[in-house]
Amino acid sequence: MSVRKIRNSWWVDFRFNFTRYRKRSPQNTRGGAEAYEVCLRHELSIHGSLNAYAKVEAKPTFAEFSERWFSSYAEVNNKPSECRSKKYILSASLVPFFGHQKLDEITTADIEAYKGEQLKRGNCNKTVNNRLAVLRKCLTTAVEWQIIESIPRFRQLKAAPPAFRFLEEHEVTKIIETCANDMERVLVFTAARTGMRFSELSALEWQDVDFGRRTVMIRRANVGGHIGTPKNGRIRYVPLTNDVIEKLKTLNRDSDIIFHRNGNRLIYWPSLCFLQRACKRANIEPIGWHTLRHTFASQLASKGASMQAIKDLLGHSTLTMTLRYAHLAPETLRDTIELLDASATTQHSPQQPSKPWATGGQRDIPTAPINLETLFATAFNPPLNHTKKPQSS
Repeated sequence: MSVRKIRNSWWVDFRFNFTRYRKRSPQNTRGGAEAYEVCLRHELSIHGSLNAYAKVEAKPTFAEFSERWFSSYAEVNNKPSECRSKKYILSASLVPFFGHQKLDEITTADIEAYKGEQLKRGNCNKTVNNRLAVLRKCLTTAVEWQIIESIPRFRQLKAAPPAFRFLEEHEVTKIIETCANDMERVLVFTAARTGMRFSELSALEWQDVDFGRRTVMIRRANVGGHIGTPKNGRIRYVPLTNDVIEKLKTLNRDSDIIFHRNGNRLIYWPSLCFLQRACKRANIEPIGWHTLRHTFASQLASKGASMQAIKDLLGHSTLTMTLRYAHLAPETLRDTIELLDASATTQHSPQQPSKPWATGGQRDIPTAPINLETLFATAFNPPLNHTKKPQSS
C-alpha cells in the first residue's frame, strides 16, 4: 500500500528506481495523499529527484520552538503547577544545552551527551528522566505540527523507587500536641488519618464532608492559589474515622472553607513552616506534608490492608505507585502463603468440610471485595473491649 494513515496523518510511501520515498501528505486526507503521490511520481519521472518539493525553509532552533511550544501547548493543556515545572526544566536545563541546535539536528548522541552531563552535575536518575520526558514531549509535538518528520530514539535511565519517610502513631500524636491552635491540630490529624494531599486539604469545604455517611468527597485542589481538580483529575471518596468526624465538629463554621486563615485558603509554605515548628517542639525531625500521606498509607499496609484498597484511598492512577508500601505488610504475605497450607490440609482430610472457613478453628477467608469503611474501622478505630461470658456447666 503506497498511501497509509499513521496515527492521525496520511503518508505516501512508495519506491521509484529502487529508492524508497516516504512523505507526509500536505493535505491530510486519503484523496489528498493519493494526489500527492501522483505529483511525486510525475516529478521523479521527469527530473529524477524531488528537489522541487524539498522544504527550503529553515527549521527553528530548540530555543525558538520551545518558547512557542510552552505558550501554545503546555499552558493550554497542563495545570499551572505542571507549567511551572516545565518552564523551569526548559529554562534551567534543556534550553542551555539544546537551545542553539535546530530541531532536525538533535541526534541520539546529543541526548546521550545531555544525560551524561546531567549526571555529572549530581542530578539523580529520576530528575534526569523528568527532564527527558519534557524534551520528548516537546519534540513529539514538533512532529505532530509537521515541523520535523521524526524524533531521535533514546532511553530513559533506570531509576529506583524514591525512598520515603513515615511516622509512628506516637510521633503523630506528639506533633499534634505541640501545634499552636485547634485548626492546626485538626489539620495535621486529618492529613494523617485520610492521606489527603495538602492541596486537597486546603481546598476542602464543609459541603464536601458527609457527616451522616462519614465520608469526604475530594473533588478539588488548591495549587498556588489556583483551584482545580485533584492531581489525577478524578473525584474520589474517602471514609472518615470516628475520631476525625469528632475533631472536625470542633471547628468553627465561620467560612465555607474548613481549614483557613481569616477566611483565606491556606498557603503551602507558611503551613509547612508551622508544621515544622511543631515537629521541632516535639523533638522530631521536621517533616513535610507529604510525610503524613506516607504515614497514612504505611499504617494501613502494616495492618493488612490490600494494595488495591490503599491505591483507591490515595487516588493513585496506577498500582505501581502504591506498591512502594508493600514491604510494610509482611504478615499479609505470610497469610497469603499459608493459604497453600490450608489447601493441602483440606486435600488430605476428607472428613473436613469442603469450605475451610466453615470450621470454627480457621479464620475466615473473604471472598468479597474489601469494604473501605470496614477497613478504616479495623485499622484506625480501637476495638471495643468485650468480656467473654463464662459458659455454664
